[in-house]
Order: sequence, then structure tokens, then C-alpha cells
Amino acid sequence: IRVMEESERRNFLARASVRTHDTLGELARSFNRLLERITTLDAFKLDSEQELQMVRQELRLQEKLREKTEIIEETNRNLEKRLKELSLINEFSQELVSTLEPEELYRILDEFLSQRLKFAEFALLVPEEGEEAAVVQISRGFADSSRIRGMVFQKGEGITGQVLLSKKPVYVRDTRQEPRYLYYKGEKREDGSFLSLPLLFKEKIVGILNFTRPGTDSFSTQEVQFLTTIAVQAAMALVNAKLYS
Repeated sequence: IRVMEESERRNFLARASVRTHDTLGELARSFNRLLERITTLDAFKLDSEQELQMVRQELRLQEKLREKTEIIEETNRNLEKRLKELSLINEFSQELVSTLEPEELYRILDEFLSQRLKFAEFALLVPEEGEEAAVVQISRGFADSSRIRGMVFQKGEGITGQVLLSKKPVYVRDTRQEPRYLYYKGEKREDGSFLSLPLLFKEKIVGILNFTRPGTDSFSTQEVQFLTTIAVQAAMALVNAKLYS
């Protein structure tokens, strides 16, 4: 009875005294064997709990390692992308300085944007004297590009005219929601995203780059930043060509 009470308090190492071979002695031996089995199971349970804790800790460490690996891989991808962008900017700059002829400059810009950067729809506008209007000099990706080239946007007319007036970029995520978007005066009916970047040199606007792309919010923040850098390079080249001419 004393050993049974101790085992109820989880003292499984207690054992009953076996002094006789009668029924009471046999009962004591059976109870001792039962306690041995319980002791073994309890020890196994402790080992299992420890192993379980170790496995859980290892899983937590693996999860942290996986998160760190993903961060490193994402950082590497961003660095590779940035390196590619810097390489493209360098190539673009080298090509731009190879000529001072405006028409040749337009051709280089057209080929770089369409072939190297894979933009399907864009236009370059150059302000007239006095900056009261801008004229399309390059058009790519339109149903009839010949009808776009030479098109004039007055200051304040549509998004392009607004950029000419404010000298600040405008990004329209959905042209359906922007009443100022003129669809190139009806020559382009498809909706999508529209990005208009001023080409500035010493606070003076020397050109405007317009990009259109199907879908809503199709230009990422990183892409806009990259194109802004391209716009800076193009602005310097346009100024040099104008001075030369």
C-alpha cells in the first residue's frame, strides 16, 4: 500500500518488498514489474520530449536560415539588376556622345529604347523655341507612327502639355481614370499605363519622353527611377546637339 501511494506521486523508482512466495508476494512482484515498465516508459517519454524539443529548435533554426538565404538571394538579384542597369546606362552614354547630329541622336535613342530596353510604345517630344509647345520627333509602337510624328502639344495641353508646363514627371496608372490623357489626340485608343518624363538641363526642359504600356500600374518604382536616369543622359545629349547645330 505504501509503494502504491508513492507511485501515485510519480515515484516510479519505488519497489515493494517481496518477503514471501504466497499470493501477497506474487502481487508485490507483479506490481514491481509494472513499475519497471512504467519507469521505462517514463524515461522513453522524457527522451522523446527532449528529441522533440531539439527537432523543433532545429526547425526554427532552419526557418531562420531559409529566411536569411532568401534575403541574400533577393539582395543578389537586386545587385545584379542594378549592375545591369548601370551597364546599360554606361553603354547608352557612350552611344550618345558618339554624335552631335540631332537626327542621329534620335535614331540612337529610338534603337536603345526599343531594342535594348524592349519598350514597345514610346515617343520623344522636343520643345519649340520659347517652350510654348513640344513636337513629337520619335514615335514607336503606334498603329500609324507617321501620324504621330510631328504632332504638336501646346503647353498645358493633356499630360504632355502639363509636363511641359510644370517640368515635373507624371505617371498615370490607369488612363481610363485620367481625363487629361488625350490618347495622342485620338490616334491611340488603347488604354493602359502612361509615364511622361521631362528631360531637364539646368532647370530648362529640352525634351519629354512618353511611355505607354498595356495594363494598370505597369511601371514599377525601380523602372521609373531607371528611366529617370536615362532621361538625364538624353537631356545632356540633346543640349549638346542643339548647341552644335
